Amino acid sequence: MKRIVDSLVEGAAIRLKDIRLREWRETVWHNSGAHGAFHGLLSRWAQENDKPIILMIDEVDALVGDTLISLLRQLRDGYIGRPGIPFVQSAILCGVRDVRDYRIHTAHHEIITGGSAFNIKAKSLRMGSFNQTEIATLYAQHTTETGQIFDPDIFPNSGKTPVDNPGWSMHWGMS
Repeated sequence: MKRIVDSLVEGAAIRLKDIRLREWRETVWHNSGAHGAFHGLLSRWAQENDKPIILMIDEVDALVGDTLISLLRQLRDGYIGRPGIPFVQSAILCGVRDVRDYRIHTAHHEIITGGSAFNIKAKSLRMGSFNQTEIATLYAQHTTETGQIFDPDIFPNSGKTPVDNPGWSMHWGMS
């Protein structure tokens, strides 16, 4: 969880030029601990921000066990506390697996029944692989924005790049 909090803090500083989270990090971690710092930081940020916050976490399914459960529980706690307690407006959790498929297990590795452990998801979207035309379009958009030109000979092989993912899912809720 410390790495996740640090990633949020540094992402806000680098991408958004918002360094306030660096100032809050240690206090929030000290007051909330590993199982509440992410929620505490997002709540403070939302309270002191003049615009709604949309949070996007890519490859969320790379998290496992207690770390994933802690992250999802903190998101849920923030969601159910709204509007009385400020929190992110919406969260997008991207990954290969759907969050609703996660299950909590007992200490003896038995699944606790009753559906999804994390009832925060509003929609789930599964996207398949990009085709050659879509890949060429993405490259063209990049060229338009940056001026970087790509050799057309790369397109026959572009389907073999990491862009040609067998599919990934986007899951969002809390809007």
